[in-house]
Amino acid sequence: DNDHGRYEYRGYHDDRHVYIRFHESRAERGGDILWMISVAALLLPLLAVGARRLHDSNHSGWWQLLALIPVAGWLVLAVFFLLASEEEDNRFGAPSAV
Repeated sequence: DNDHGRYEYRGYHDDRHVYIRFHESRAERGGDILWMISVAALLLPLLAVGARRLHDSNHSGWWQLLALIPVAGWLVLAVFFLLASEEEDNRFGAPSAV
């Protein structure tokens, strides 16, 4: 993670793991209130992390809007998230230190 809008791959998946764990606890307990609180608390940070991850592959954070398209949008977005980071500087800044 650096100050130029780039985010390393590992940090992105660590943050997504937290989100998935909240969903699992909702499914196990049937707690809609817990789910609503977790979504409210994690939505903006997850969007920020997703944008930074997209910046690593020189894509705009606005590509996250693909998540609004069921299945096809999710698959395209998953591919973007899995793309390797650019090793050179791009329009979003220098690569994260690994």
